[in-house]
Amino acid sequence: MSKSLNPPQSKLDSEWNVNADDQVQTALEWLAWMDATEDHVNATIAAEVQQIKDRYKSMFEIGEKTFADLRTHLTEQITAYCKANRKNLLKDQDGKKTRPFPGVGSVSWANQKSQIQAIGKSPLSYCLKAFVNLIALNQALDDWMSNQKIWLDFEGMLHRSPSHRLAKDQEEIEPDESFGVIELSHLISLKREYNKNDINESVEKQRLTPDQLKQLRLKVHTPPEKFTIKPQGWNVHSESTEEKAA
Repeated sequence: MSKSLNPPQSKLDSEWNVNADDQVQTALEWLAWMDATEDHVNATIAAEVQQIKDRYKSMFEIGEKTFADLRTHLTEQITAYCKANRKNLLKDQDGKKTRPFPGVGSVSWANQKSQIQAIGKSPLSYCLKAFVNLIALNQALDDWMSNQKIWLDFEGMLHRSPSHRLAKDQEEIEPDESFGVIELSHLISLKREYNKNDINESVEKQRLTPDQLKQLRLKVHTPPEKFTIKPQGWNVHSESTEEKAA
């Protein structure tokens, strides 16, 4: 049902409290009005923002290229040139990996942190016995879990107090007709995976050698330098935006 955006006529007390059936209706009416008002205002804002974007669209075009297209092209061009001429660009920078271009920005290279990577798709399956025979361990865990059962007294769980259940849990209970059986393997998930934090720390402190990592089917990967383009320093102040868009 279509209604105006005027607020509801019905009122609550000064604290907006609800203490009666008819006040529930009043409160719901106010909530519905606030939702509708927010939707209307947000839609109006979105429409006005789109109108502004359309008005200034020509400012984001240079010839047949949009800013987005030209930005991508220039970034690719700068990256290709600088990577091909890295040594020459940095030769007078006193060992620094940043080449400034006064007034308009800079380009720079930075080392990235080494990462531990797996060798192959399933490295845990190939882990050597010198560390732990994980295949045998996995099988032993699966066998053990599949043979474990939990007896649940469903009637007791539903009707007894928590304190009664706790006391009863501490006793040895013989299962009867009211008990159900659930396999432990359905309730507990044992996740086998490398502890990456500990491995990284062990590598950094040289407690793990490259050969030992290889036995674990792992390796240290050093990513290439990160190349950054940082344009800056251009201030638009000679003309107003409105004048440029006209």
